[in-house]
Formats: sequence, C-alpha cells, structure tokens
Amino acid sequence: MEAMGPEPMRLEDEPALVDCAKYDPEAFGDLYERYCDEIYAFVYARLNSRAEAEDATSEVFLNALRGLAGYRRSEQSFRAWLYRIAANVVVERFRRRRPTTSLEDAPDSAIESADIAETIVQRERLRSVWAAVDELPRHQRMAITLRFSADLSNNTIAGVMGKSKPAIKLLIYRGVHALRAKLAVDDLQGPAAQGDLSAQNV
Repeated sequence: MEAMGPEPMRLEDEPALVDCAKYDPEAFGDLYERYCDEIYAFVYARLNSRAEAEDATSEVFLNALRGLAGYRRSEQSFRAWLYRIAANVVVERFRRRRPTTSLEDAPDSAIESADIAETIVQRERLRSVWAAVDELPRHQRMAITLRFSADLSNNTIAGVMGKSKPAIKLLIYRGVHALRAKLAVDDLQGPAAQGDLSAQNV
C-alpha cells in the first residue's frame, strides 16, 4: 500500500496556522505553498515578465513574513491581506519603471522620425503627473496607480484593496480631482498622462 502524502491544508485550518506562523517561521511554509501560485499569477498578469513576477512573488511573501506579527484576522482575511501586500509590490514596481526610456537610448530611426521637442515635453508631463500621484494620500495613490498604470478594473482594485467598488470609484475621483488641482488641465488630457487620467474613466 502506497504511503499517503500530507493532507492539503483546509480553509478552516488557516487561522490556526497563521497564528502559529507568527511564532514559528517554518509554519509559514504551508501558507506559502497554498498561495504561491495564486500570487505569482496575480503579479505576472500585471508585470508581464516571468523573471520580475518571480522576484515580486518572493518579495510579497518576504514582506508578509516580516509583517505577520501585525496581521489582525478580525480586520481582514489572510488572503486579502496577502493580496494587499502583492498590490503594493506591483505599485512600487510600476513606480520604478518611470520615467520611460531616455532619448539617448532610442533608435536613430525613431529620433529622426519623431518631433524631439514634443517628445521631451511629453516626458516632462509624464514625470509631473506621476510625481503628483506620489504625493496623494496612500489609498488614493494606490487606487490611481492600479487603475491607470497597472490597468486594473475597478472591481479588481476593490478586491485587492478590500474595499467596495463605489469606494474605489470615490478614491479615484478624489485622486483625479486632487491631481487637477496640482497640475495644468492640459497635462492630464495629453497622451503623456498614461491611461488618460480623466473623469470619464472613473
């Protein structure tokens, strides 16, 4: 008779395992096994790079292990908490991708065919817009980045942030309104405002 492998962790076992993992890092391995593929799929769908997704997934679980002592089950499920960490990692990686490739790195043919002055203006607008985004309150910044940089739907953002869809719409609306107070309207209507940060997208 073949030896039976360990039974998969049941959902009802998770709270006890999370509590155990707070004091015993080895117990965190079961949580990692349960959610690793799921979190990898989430970040890969946003980052579109296997290498970066693998690195980001490792970062998510490392951050989770470090922050586990502060996790409160009464506030949200472990899965929702883990996804929030993953969303933060994705947001930070999108921030690192800015600004776009420098003009010096562009192919000669692209430079010859482009209006260099307009390219410079657009890139400066892009920097200004995302610099303003970085100054928004944390929840507004996260909602704006996930919506316009990661191109997630409001429903997906709601699940990631643990909020309702109307709450996400309000965060984005207020974030866009705050950006318009910081920037000229033309900066937000131009193509450099990645994703067209306008009220109609809310």
